[in-house]
Amino acid sequence: MSTLPDTDLSAALVTDSGFEDTLFAALGRLRTIARIAGLHLTLGYPGETPTGSRLPLGDVTESTARELAALLTPASDTASPTPGAPGIAGAAVLLRAAAEAAGIDLLLRAPRIGSDGLARIPLGSVDHDTALRLAHLVEQHMTGLYETGQALRAALEAVGITADQLVADDGAIQVGDITVPEGVALLRHLSPGETVPDADPDDHAAGEDLAARLSDAVKQVTDGGFLDAAYTPYCRRCRSEAALVLGRLEPKHTQALTAHLVRAVA
Repeated sequence: MSTLPDTDLSAALVTDSGFEDTLFAALGRLRTIARIAGLHLTLGYPGETPTGSRLPLGDVTESTARELAALLTPASDTASPTPGAPGIAGAAVLLRAAAEAAGIDLLLRAPRIGSDGLARIPLGSVDHDTALRLAHLVEQHMTGLYETGQALRAALEAVGITADQLVADDGAIQVGDITVPEGVALLRHLSPGETVPDADPDDHAAGEDLAARLSDAVKQVTDGGFLDAAYTPYCRRCRSEAALVLGRLEPKHTQALTAHLVRAVA
């Protein structure tokens, strides 16, 4: 997988331009990229450490530990990381090995049972430079997700659909709102053999039917992908037009949808 450009994508999301070199900026960057990756970290704040010079990383469940271990595997390494031994102890061993190989000292401690009865692995704390390196390594692995979203955006725009709300988030692609006419156009490209009449944006029943048909069509062209679609009517109070709200789509299903749209306009 290719690395990101020199100007990392998450760096643009650190808006406190006067604090780029502080732990709070590192926290913001790491929190942002972890959210985009769908990595459930329970990050703390520098003030929670004795000296205030380190960032607490909180603790992680077994599944999150394994996800983080995979993300710390060098981006140039095409081999799948070994799953390691089963259970929380095996996940801790796997994460420790991945972190050491990546040059990240996580100061992992022994797994413990939380108040909710779930076993978690305490990650310890890191300094400023280590926090930024951790964010960078995770971000390197998100290049494919960004590119998947960009490809779908281009494919949608090629069929006349403005996709300005489409973003990568939570390890998937969030498509966002489109207009009712755009929904009709999209359904026609997804279901070329079916009759798709124009829909009155203010017709609630027609809007809900269109949303349901879009969800079904996406499922068919992506071999089971789920894209939640809902109709929202005109709102006088918030001054928003009627729209179709399209939810999240997993990366592999996003790629299948993009491929279908590209073929549709070829």
